[in-house]
Amino acid sequence: ISDSSSVGHTLCELGELYFELNDFITCKNYFNESLSISVDNTDEINESRTYMGLGRLYTKFLDIDKANSYLEKATVLAEKRSSYKELGRIYKLQYESYMAVGKALNAKKYLNKHHDCLNMLIHIEEENCLKTFTSIQFDVEKEVENSLHLDKDTFLINTKVA
Repeated sequence: ISDSSSVGHTLCELGELYFELNDFITCKNYFNESLSISVDNTDEINESRTYMGLGRLYTKFLDIDKANSYLEKATVLAEKRSSYKELGRIYKLQYESYMAVGKALNAKKYLNKHHDCLNMLIHIEEENCLKTFTSIQFDVEKEVENSLHLDKDTFLINTKVA
């Protein structure tokens, strides 16, 4: 396969698959391979996804320090792209990792961040809908104006001919 980004993405997906199959050694191997390819190709999207997968893996074994080190790397990449959707996922994973070890106050911090990201996504969606509606309304008003102008011209021509 010549598309390295697709290879990195597929390896990350395989890591997630083996996580679900509880084959954690194979899971980690696929994540590490995905990470290597993603870093080599400066593919920050797959790199971030892989860090998230590794964070989830280490949370499973209650190694919260290692999990959060990967999730922090994912956070840096997601913030760089202003990806609120990805940040929301990362914060939810951090919430889950702290809950897994009974650190409710730390978990609450990340649940609040997750909530803030969801609100930001809702705000962006509402803003985009408003822009789309305004644009459509402007186009309709322009069409009506052009139609009225044509009707006026037709009326004037008919009046002059008659």
